[in-house]
Amino acid sequence: MARPERLDPDALAALDARLPGWSYQNDALVRAFRFEGYADAVGAVVAAAMLAERRDHHPDVHLGFGRATFTWSTHDVGGVSTLDVELALETDAIVARHGGRPA
Repeated sequence: MARPERLDPDALAALDARLPGWSYQNDALVRAFRFEGYADAVGAVVAAAMLAERRDHHPDVHLGFGRATFTWSTHDVGGVSTLDVELALETDAIVARHGGRPA
């Protein structure tokens, strides 16, 4: 499978409009979410993990009681790629299905 290329500075500058709520930090897309409890947060993380396995692209996740933070980057290109943008959008949908909201 061909790996995506790193987004150029112009494309990165346009991400705010495409990915409201996500921030660009340390060459990655990052967003924190809140949930009613631990099980809801774990459910969203597991659903995102299944997506990651299917796409062969895996986020860093920080999980706690009623919260989860997702960090997407393409390590082999040293930054954010179109794949990270796609998966960030899919993460938003997954979180919404599990009752999550922006932190």
